[in-house]
Amino acid sequence: MAASFNFSQHIILEDERVLLRPLQQSDVEHLLEISLNEPETWEYSLVQANGKENLINYIQLALAARDTKT
Repeated sequence: MAASFNFSQHIILEDERVLLRPLQQSDVEHLLEISLNEPETWEYSLVQANGKENLINYIQLALAARDTKT
């Protein structure tokens, strides 16, 4: 039987170099510089996040997908 992911659990992985946690709407401010200055990062993504409007849309879609458990 396949294991299922618990979407209600907010798993956080962290050490002295990195913090991995579920995406939040407030992450726009943290990701905006990459979105604006490194648009090639999103070249192969199904949903583009280059530029502020696209980044906001990307995060909103990701959060909606988590809410619907997809």
